[in-house]
Amino acid sequence: MKTTLALPLALLPLAALAQEAPAVPEPAPFEVHAQLHNLFLLRSDTDFDRRSPAYDEEGQTAGAFATVFGPTFAWNALGQSLRLFYEAEIGLNYWSRNNPDQENALAADIFVLKHRQIFAEGSIPVTVAGAGTGAVWFKAGYQYLTDTTALFLGHWIGAVQVGYRWAPGMRVGLMAGMIPDSTFEGLDVRANNFRHDIFTFGARADLELPAGWRLDAAVHSLYDTHVVGRTRWLVVPNAHLAATTPWMRDGLVRVSGSLDGVLQAGRSERSALDGGDQTLLAWAAQGSIKVETRPVALALNLLALSPDDPHPGNDREGGFFYSSKSTSATLYFTEDEVRNWYDQLDRRLARYEGGLWQHRAGLLVGDLKATLTLLPWFRPSLILGYGTVLQPDNALGHSSLGLEGNVDLAFAWGQHLVARVLFGGMVPGRAAGALMNEIAPQDAETDLVGWTEAAVSVVF
Repeated sequence: MKTTLALPLALLPLAALAQEAPAVPEPAPFEVHAQLHNLFLLRSDTDFDRRSPAYDEEGQTAGAFATVFGPTFAWNALGQSLRLFYEAEIGLNYWSRNNPDQENALAADIFVLKHRQIFAEGSIPVTVAGAGTGAVWFKAGYQYLTDTTALFLGHWIGAVQVGYRWAPGMRVGLMAGMIPDSTFEGLDVRANNFRHDIFTFGARADLELPAGWRLDAAVHSLYDTHVVGRTRWLVVPNAHLAATTPWMRDGLVRVSGSLDGVLQAGRSERSALDGGDQTLLAWAAQGSIKVETRPVALALNLLALSPDDPHPGNDREGGFFYSSKSTSATLYFTEDEVRNWYDQLDRRLARYEGGLWQHRAGLLVGDLKATLTLLPWFRPSLILGYGTVLQPDNALGHSSLGLEGNVDLAFAWGQHLVARVLFGGMVPGRAAGALMNEIAPQDAETDLVGWTEAAVSVVF
């Protein structure tokens, strides 16, 4: 996961349409970048049950016009040896809700402003006897932090990282951070301590291997005391293996792929129904392969999150603690690639606690994305995804979550202006109806949901 002067994860595909990533030059003393996105979304329903509730004044559709502005600023004080970085996000501001003329900072319609990243980073050259010259690197402050897969950690948090780099793409490091929560937290420092906080620690190695292979491996941990009297801890080994071939057959074919694996093991105190402790043991896996030809590119992705057993509150918990970040191309099963609307199914079907989502029924989502590039300014894509649960007993005996389909029409004018128009829908399965319908989940209604989405983006 790159977090330097680039677009946020959900918006990277927009920039990729406009230009290929250039070689990284020596940075200027000051760098300012910005992105402005004007967005439209209309969904035919908010669940999979078209039956009207007794009180239905707001209707059942969902939709909005919205604007997001994301400036970044970097001060490269000593070239690449030391720099300060700041990233903000003004939005998601809904045209029907957020008022730019509102002066009351506590009002419900105030403009949304998120200070995403504020950190310092740098490197100090060192010489190690017998090993040549390397560099000690560090990064401290608020930053976007992930494990090697982003399936467990994929958060904007305060953290510090330090490590040693001995060659390009070859480094090791340690990290420590805190996931924010509101238990005994106040403006006065006397209302803050380390008694009810969520800590994360980790050790990581990033290795460039021969023949286009790469291996990132780490062990992270979580120590969570934000719920009074219910300490929870996890040890989380994780690894990411990736490979990319050079262009073959006279530059007509290239293949790339990756494989992610995460294991979680730990303990949760006094969280069982009988007041006892629970053993936490869960896993997640993700694999992807992409075949690029000219003019067609095919990308296949598979995501799996382990379920809990059918007996809630016993002495074992098997649901994976999930960041909601994946490499799936789906727009409704997982995070929308155009804009994160915060309503994707991998969040809504889960339980949220302490910055993480947990699926008692488990989750398995496979998707295929086909992209056609015939013209430099037009790139259409077709996205198909299918999902199931892994423990039907935790979804009222149902297994299918349904089939999602999207047509994505992307247009680029030069390097800075990009527009996208999408049409999609989902044919839900009965497990989706059982887990998400608001009126009568036991009926597991499976009415079709459709949507239209558009974005006009200016990126500098």
